[in-house]
Amino acid sequence: FHIFNTTFEYFTNSHLDNNLKGNGYYFNIIGNSIDFNLLFEGCIFNNLESNAIGGGAIGLWAKNNGLIYDIIFKKCRFENLYFSFDQFGGALIFYSATNRDANLDVIECVFNNVSSKLGGAAITYGADSGRLLVEKCNFIGSHTIGDNGNGGSIYISALAKTQPVIIRDCLFENSTVNCSNWNAINFEAPGNQECTIQNCQFIDCGTTGYVIKSSSNRLIVDEITIKFTGAKSNGIVFEKKGQFQIINSLFYNLNDSITYQIDTTNNNELTIDAFNCTFQSVRYCFVFNVKNLIISNSNFYDCSFSNNYLLYFDNSKPNTLKFENCNFTKCNSKYNNVNSIILLPTYQSIEIDNCIFNLCC
Repeated sequence: FHIFNTTFEYFTNSHLDNNLKGNGYYFNIIGNSIDFNLLFEGCIFNNLESNAIGGGAIGLWAKNNGLIYDIIFKKCRFENLYFSFDQFGGALIFYSATNRDANLDVIECVFNNVSSKLGGAAITYGADSGRLLVEKCNFIGSHTIGDNGNGGSIYISALAKTQPVIIRDCLFENSTVNCSNWNAINFEAPGNQECTIQNCQFIDCGTTGYVIKSSSNRLIVDEITIKFTGAKSNGIVFEKKGQFQIINSLFYNLNDSITYQIDTTNNNELTIDAFNCTFQSVRYCFVFNVKNLIISNSNFYDCSFSNNYLLYFDNSKPNTLKFENCNFTKCNSKYNNVNSIILLPTYQSIEIDNCIFNLCC
């Protein structure tokens, strides 16, 4: 079932009474074949409002009678959309019992001023055993309007059999939530589900909270930029033990660039590897209670502040900490009137190898 170069605009179901809320669908597409697929290409969705509980702001009910199917949005524009139901979801929802068997590809699309109450204003995804690919998309001004939003642009609730999530070559600009939570991407998972965020830019995403949150135990971040041109917010927060890689990435003008929030009884199973990253004009670069942290081939520029440490490790268990081939330039910090770059509690192994500290303190 394919739809090309079609515009859908100025729909609303806000007039529905309470008995019909959650049922305001605009599309009803049902397949019954292992070969079923659904494609929207070159379409425009403009000024739509829907409370369709499984359909998002575009009001799409799509299912394949329990069979996995492919749905693709390619070169589409989603503008001025509002999902008004009291749950996660926005322009696109593949999360509820109606459509959670989908492999969803969103490619070369634009989401401009899309909103929801709780989160995932552009994309909300939680398929039982499907996969999510988001590629070459722009998310401009995606936001939540509720008091406890999560994931201003993308909210992912991975399930036990959800396939690896890939988000790459995307721009997120002014993606926000109306609270101190996760402004652009919120990835939640019960176990080993993997998420890769690659070659993405995050510009001015929020004034409080964090840009990205992961509660999976497997996150790969490669070639991303998190940048604030005005008011600062925070970068990435991890909320589950596991293994994490942060590669070839830039963190510019942030408060906390990378941090970890979890019950400290689980910290002995968290390992983070940061390679070839740049931290510029950042207050805290790392705030961690971790098992193993390896920072290599990375640069720290102009990270200056008072009454704080540049690298803060509050650790109650002896673990491994390693800095290798790193440059620290004009990193001036002071704590309790003492010049301090790194707070190092008792670790089983601390290694600083081939590092340069230039014009620091």
